[in-house]
Amino acid sequence: MVQSGGLWESSRFILPQFREAITKHSTSLNARVKPELDEQRISTELTEALHAGTETAITTFEPYGDKTIVGIVVKIDMNDRLVKVNARAQTVWIPFSEILNISRV
Repeated sequence: MVQSGGLWESSRFILPQFREAITKHSTSLNARVKPELDEQRISTELTEALHAGTETAITTFEPYGDKTIVGIVVKIDMNDRLVKVNARAQTVWIPFSEILNISRV
């Protein structure tokens, strides 16, 4: 005997595009907003790190959690607002706009 939802109650399914939309929506709910930072302070700290030539930890903004890159600041491109860091395994270009914090290791 068929009860409550009838025959269709047990045959529910979600189309792949709807499943994808639901997944994107749920992850976007966890995304953070980037704080506004003082680029003059960041520029000064990067210049100090470049001249010191020591390992520096640069924390960058990511929507779902911050990322820290440890390496030596090799170059600062003021025109494009980028900093080049030689990390342990790779060379990384980091935009000034993504930098949250700079500290010496």
